[in-house]
Amino acid sequence: MVTERNRKSSREYDDLHDRHLPRRNEPAAGMISSVRGQEPASRYAKRRLARYRTGAEGRVSHLKRRYGLDRSRLKGDEGERIWIEWSILAYNADTLAVRTW
Repeated sequence: MVTERNRKSSREYDDLHDRHLPRRNEPAAGMISSVRGQEPASRYAKRRLARYRTGAEGRVSHLKRRYGLDRSRLKGDEGERIWIEWSILAYNADTLAVRTW
């Protein structure tokens, strides 16, 4: 179960306890640490970070449009997991085919 910063309710903790799940990956409440909140120092680092973000967004868009990750056509959590696995397998096969030609 993933919780958001400053949005933890007693219901979420009760759900974790009822399901016998450990509490992990819980963000600490409060301000973002000084290391995470820092801006890149150089202009080069800012450009590199912007290119990385643009590439990541493009890849997500490509996966949603070309490989059907915009919605799952199978029902339930298990069906969604199967749909994602087959979509990623198709993407990896296409990528491998392009790189080996």
